[in-house]
Amino acid sequence: MNNHKDIISFILISNSGLVCKIFRVSDDKKVVLIGESYSSSEGIQNGIVVNIDLASKSVRICISEAEKKAKINLSDIHILFEPTNLLSTRVTKYKKLGGSKIYKEDIYYLINEGKNQILSNDVKRNILHTYNFNYVVDNVKFLSEPINIYSDFFSHELSFLTLPKNIFKNITQVFNNCELRIDRFILNSFALGVENLTNEEINNGCLIINFENKNTNLIFFFMGSIIFYKTLPISIGHIIMDISKGCSLSLSEAQKIFQYYGIIERIDLKKKKSKKKTYINQSFFTESKYRKISENLIFEIISSRSEEIVEFINKNINSSGLNLENLQKAYFYGNTYGVEGIEKFLSNNFEAFVENIDSSIDIAFKGGLKIIMEGHNTEAIPGNNQEKVKKFWFF
Repeated sequence: MNNHKDIISFILISNSGLVCKIFRVSDDKKVVLIGESYSSSEGIQNGIVVNIDLASKSVRICISEAEKKAKINLSDIHILFEPTNLLSTRVTKYKKLGGSKIYKEDIYYLINEGKNQILSNDVKRNILHTYNFNYVVDNVKFLSEPINIYSDFFSHELSFLTLPKNIFKNITQVFNNCELRIDRFILNSFALGVENLTNEEINNGCLIINFENKNTNLIFFFMGSIIFYKTLPISIGHIIMDISKGCSLSLSEAQKIFQYYGIIERIDLKKKKSKKKTYINQSFFTESKYRKISENLIFEIISSRSEEIVEFINKNINSSGLNLENLQKAYFYGNTYGVEGIEKFLSNNFEAFVENIDSSIDIAFKGGLKIIMEGHNTEAIPGNNQEKVKKFWFF
C-alpha cells in the first residue's frame, strides 16, 4: 500500500498517452484530486508493452510529475487499461448440499473451482476480472448470494476475463523499474460501465460497443457482471480505409468525405442514389489530383462496410448464446471520426435505443474510484485487496 493510507492513485494506459491521477480521500469519503499529469505512451501499444525501456521511461515521467504536484511519493498504483487479447469465459459450478445451509465457504469453494478450471485449461493466461452471477438453488434463481439458504443442489455461474500472462509480466516489470507495485489491474470499459450505467441496465442487460481505430470491442453487462467481451478485427475506421483504397485517395481526404456524407444504410441507398450522375466536390482533393468520383460509389462503399460491421457484431453476439431480444438500450464510445448518424444507424439495426456514452478520462477515473472504494457487488477480487473492500468475495 501507499505510505499514505488516505491516497488512491491511478494511471490510465492508452494509445493516446498516459494519464496519472492522485486522489486524497478524507474520513468522510470526500475525494480531492491533488496531483495529475499527462505524457506520451512510448513503448506501449494497445495496452501492451512493446519496449520495456521506453515504456519505463514514459511511466516514470508521467508518475513523477503527478507526485511533484501532490507532494508525495507513491509506492503502489492502480492501472486502468484496455489491452488486446482479452478473452471472456463463462463456467457453471455445482455443489450438492443434501439439505444443508449454503455458507460463504461453499461459494468460496465454487469460485476456486472455477478459477482452477480456467487456469488449468490455458496455463499461459491469467485472470484479470472474475464475476459471480446466476445463483440457482433447487431450480430457483437468486439475484444475490443465497447465504444461509437450505438447499439440496446449488449452482453458481462465473464469468472470467483473462489475458496472456506475459502481458501482466511485462507491465509489472515496467512498474518494478519505476519502483512501484501494481495494486490492481482494472479494465477501462469496466470502469466506464460502473460509472455510466444504472443498476437496472447492469442487471437487466446492456451492450457497450467500443470503436477503436482498427478493432471493435463488445462488452455485455448482465446480472451485474461482464458476461461477454469480444474484440472484433473491424471498426468504423475501415470505412475510411475502404474509401481511400477504392477511390485512390489519401486517408485524410477519405475521412473528410466520410464525415461529410456520414453513415449510409443499405435501406437508404436508393434514396441517396441520384438518377443524374453527380460527383463529389473538388474541395475534397487536398492531396490528390482531382478526378471525377461519383457520389453513388461513395454511397456503395459506406453502406457495404457499415452493413458488414453490424452483421459481424450480431454474428459474434449470437454465437455466444446471448439473447438480445429484450435489449432495450445500448451504448457506444471510441473513435467514430466525428461522423454523424451513428446512433440512428445502430438503433435501427439492434432494434434498441443506442446512444453515445461519456468515455472521457474523468469518467474512467470516477469509475475506477468507485470500484476501489465501494466495490462491485458481483466481482471476486484477489486476496491482497481483502482489507480494502470488505464486502467483496476473495480467492
